[in-house]
Amino acid sequence: MKISVIIPAFNAEKTIEESINSVFLQDMNELIEIIVINDGSTDLTVNVVNKIIEQNPLSKIIILNQNNQGVATARNNGVNKAIGEYIAFLDSDDVWEKYKLKRQADFLDMHLNFALVAGNFNGLGADFTLLKKIESDNSYYEVTFDNLLLKHYFQPSTVLLRKDIFVKVGGFKSGMTHAEEGLLFFKLAYSHKCALDKNITINYGNGKHAFGDSGLASNLRKMQFGELYNLCCIYRENKISVLRFIFLFFYSCAKFVRRVFIKEIILPFRR
Repeated sequence: MKISVIIPAFNAEKTIEESINSVFLQDMNELIEIIVINDGSTDLTVNVVNKIIEQNPLSKIIILNQNNQGVATARNNGVNKAIGEYIAFLDSDDVWEKYKLKRQADFLDMHLNFALVAGNFNGLGADFTLLKKIESDNSYYEVTFDNLLLKHYFQPSTVLLRKDIFVKVGGFKSGMTHAEEGLLFFKLAYSHKCALDKNITINYGNGKHAFGDSGLASNLRKMQFGELYNLCCIYRENKISVLRFIFLFFYSCAKFVRRVFIKEIILPFRR
């Protein structure tokens, strides 16, 4: 098996079918397994997934049931079950663009020194002139640990990474429910090379604003606590100096104030 697609799902009956269908559109069904982790849903998520399994007997789709433990634990449990060389994460309200996986798998096949490749999405707002272009690929740029300290370039649903390296760095912090991906990507970028595709690779949350609507990211206070926790972790691991930690702490707080202003003032005004 080439790629394992990990889909954590909590009360996703209205969106998960479109998410899974976008995996089928990758035109790599014979190389893909789909692992849905039902994270204690109380709606008809399991019924929807089972119906998809019945309708697609030639596709390998597995559903794992667990008590509600949060997205980090759900993703880790999915990876533990995975047999693919590469791991792709897909949130149950995100939709992949066609051939997203094929492009990324080809990139990792050709660039053995890269552990991870992510993609652009509406809302990222990346200034690609700040990143180093990977000369052999017109649309790919390298994202370093230093780049990642100042901006979150990687959204989980855009990412394809090598399973062995995910396991090596320890995966997601189990039980963490907000900003859990940030800590993983810090660990990956600190010790391995990571790339970002300039092309749009997903329809993020069916068009929702990154922190203005429903979903985990919309709880700005908990997201901020998660981000500050991540900074404390990499400081304790001696990945950043005390001076850099202090700077990043206040920089993160300033971004938090900006997000609150956008959510509470700008977005309601536009509606």
